[in-house]
Amino acid sequence: MTTEREMLDLVHQRYAAAFNGTSPRYVVAEHVQFNPTWATRCLDAVVADMWPSEGFAMHGIEIKCSRGDLKRELDHPEKAATFSEHLDYFWLAVSELKVLSNLTVPDQWGILIIRSGKLCVKRQARRLRPKVTGYQERDPLPRNVQVALLRATRKTYEARSAVASAVVL
Repeated sequence: MTTEREMLDLVHQRYAAAFNGTSPRYVVAEHVQFNPTWATRCLDAVVADMWPSEGFAMHGIEIKCSRGDLKRELDHPEKAATFSEHLDYFWLAVSELKVLSNLTVPDQWGILIIRSGKLCVKRQARRLRPKVTGYQERDPLPRNVQVALLRATRKTYEARSAVASAVVL
């Protein structure tokens, strides 16, 4: 069975390859709580697209390694709703198709699945909010959400850096 950590590594792998000139196109933050002041619901990953042509889209990814875990998620749609107001896309990342068997996933949610050792699109997520064009401010994220996202990003990259350093030694 695939673990959440393995799935998160595949999320990083999927989004690491794209560059905008010399800068990464995407930034990935793991275990994002959208309120930084106390423990709240946590989204497994948020991927920020740095390309203005895509409206600086924010992708939320919820990882489900077991059918029971996915069923609990689907039985409590308020969790996804907590995050959806701050996201442009919402994705489920599952390890295999049998996790989805006989379950109804909301139409607007995209599905990512492991194929040949990579995370691939099984179903494209539908845009949840209108696309921003240019550099205009449409509806800035509330400050607490910005801080929570930045905190999660820092923790993600510090942890990944520590793992990389340990491998080099």
